[in-house]
Amino acid sequence: MARCSQAARFVSLAVCLAAGSILIGCARQQVRETTAPEQLIPATSQPAPAAPKAGSRAEKAANDAMQAGDTERAIRIYSRILDKDPSNGRVTYFLGFAYGQLGEHDREIELYERAIQLGYQTDQVYYNLGEAYLENDLLDEAVSAFQNGLAENPDSVDNHFGLGRAYQYQNRFFEAERELLRAVALEPRDPVIRENLAMLYEETGELEKSAEQFEIILEIDPEYPGVREYLDHLGRGRKRPEGSPAGVGGD
Repeated sequence: MARCSQAARFVSLAVCLAAGSILIGCARQQVRETTAPEQLIPATSQPAPAAPKAGSRAEKAANDAMQAGDTERAIRIYSRILDKDPSNGRVTYFLGFAYGQLGEHDREIELYERAIQLGYQTDQVYYNLGEAYLENDLLDEAVSAFQNGLAENPDSVDNHFGLGRAYQYQNRFFEAERELLRAVALEPRDPVIRENLAMLYEETGELEKSAEQFEIILEIDPEYPGVREYLDHLGRGRKRPEGSPAGVGGD
């Protein structure tokens, strides 16, 4: 089954140095897919110091390294912070994010799960956890993570988008359509959400609906890559291919 690439998931970093800073993975950029994704302990026995505030010099250095593409340096800095304070859930999440950049998804998952256990529970943590599960073909776990993200923030476009894709990979087409439509309702001018919805409709044989979504994409962005060619492809055969699912939800 097709998956979003790690590069697509982490195209940009929102690096804020004020209190509450988080790193944000972006899943909805350049994801066109037309085929049917050690225990950290203090260095000494002395009591760990208070967790660095978001925007501390150490976190700024790590964030700057991430932004510059020096992921290994960022990992070293985040790890040093955690050596002093292994209960820092925020930095544990950042460290998992960095390992995800390197494609080390098992470690990424481990650190996201630990961050959640430490109380760092945001819709974005659950979203990135869900994406990491998808990378490892852990579909049930991905569904659960995206659902938890929506429990934190029912208007999380990322988690509706991720949940829709996870359902699609499970051939749960009715639920997939529902979640992608919810994402579209929240961000109607996001062409990548509509593209995924169009691909769902093609997979379920609803080629008119698929073409409609691609046409809306052209209204949003006339230069969006591949859309005109794909509309030509759809125009050559609007009848449902033999053996394809009989509509969303199997109806």
